[in-house]
Amino acid sequence: MPTSTPVLYTTASSFYSMIARLVLAEKNINYEAKNVDIHVNLEQFSPAYVTLNPYLTIPTLTHGATVITSSRDILFYVDQLAATPALQPSDPAALANMQTLLDLQYAIQIEDFTFGKMLQKNPLMYTLMTKMFKKEMRICQTNSIEYPALKSAYQNKEKIISQREIDFHKENLAKTYASGKESIMRFLAKLDQQLATHEWAAGKQYSLADVVSTVLLARLEFSGEPELYENKPTLKRYYAQVKQRPSFTSADIWTHMHFSKIISMICRNLPVLFT
Repeated sequence: MPTSTPVLYTTASSFYSMIARLVLAEKNINYEAKNVDIHVNLEQFSPAYVTLNPYLTIPTLTHGATVITSSRDILFYVDQLAATPALQPSDPAALANMQTLLDLQYAIQIEDFTFGKMLQKNPLMYTLMTKMFKKEMRICQTNSIEYPALKSAYQNKEKIISQREIDFHKENLAKTYASGKESIMRFLAKLDQQLATHEWAAGKQYSLADVVSTVLLARLEFSGEPELYENKPTLKRYYAQVKQRPSFTSADIWTHMHFSKIISMICRNLPVLFT
């Protein structure tokens, strides 16, 4: 096991970054946080970051020579960095429940839900987003030529951006949002079922399933759709419980739009509207 301090490349508002930050907080692991500006400077497209993470995604965890580019993998890696508290149940049934919830969580297209709703309601954000897609595409095309060793990474990202341009086109926003919401409802149905007979998401102890459940419920509050859990007394009680954990604050789990940060981002992005 490396003796160095883990480094987390994170973005404050990023859903999956919150998952990584929360599991680190729950395990009481000291780490160095490196903020990645994915909105204005698009640092995830820089050759240095792409060399580290060829998927151009957030978060990334490095620990010595180990590099982990998936929040799901980060969950399990961080859990084995310290023996306690154990975040994977020893009971086989609870462990299976945890894995089921993780599978349902990672089947959710959280951007479809979050941005599908936001872009329908906010014409300025829609314009910024469509312009940003074009800027990201230009960066990929330019960098794939200038950095041939990273060409495949940039070309793969181009395919993802192209699909997002389709999914987040004005005519498709309602469908995209509905698809994201449907996948969330499947997760919530399973979580509600589990909590009907257990204190925690997977069983009698807090687990990795509670980490992802906490961040998802917070995203529903953030997105202005708390009725998705508030009309279910068990989920409402559970969410109130996990919000009281010290890790919720220390991991900076967003439950509302930080308007000062968003306005600053928009102002700095205004030139994008004219390029």
